[in-house]
Amino acid sequence: MSDNKGFSFLLKDKAKITEKTSQFTDIRKNPEIKLRDIITSIVLMPFYGITSLLGFDRLSRKKQFKKLFGSKRKMVASDSTIKRALMWLKEEEAETFQSSFLKLFEEENLSRIKALQKRGNT
Repeated sequence: MSDNKGFSFLLKDKAKITEKTSQFTDIRKNPEIKLRDIITSIVLMPFYGITSLLGFDRLSRKKQFKKLFGSKRKMVASDSTIKRALMWLKEEEAETFQSSFLKLFEEENLSRIKALQKRGNT
């Protein structure tokens, strides 16, 4: 599933990302940003090659990324919002969320995919 439609299908229909991210407990009183959008953003970071919250902050401002979430805000979520949310998420909910992908991971043979080294690295 190398194309965007395949990846979108995998995330939405097979992985049921929206349903799974909606199961997290949100402790905020009046959130402007949906917790499921924050968590989905975190899940997408490796697929965009993002390795830091600062890199995420830049990605979060891009039109294409905001379009994925239907965000009309300046950005989907800031790096500080991500950091705060990660601090109060319940550990058991995060573990359940992560392990819920294992069966799909095995079905799609994603466990056999290895990261390629960048050219010039030894």
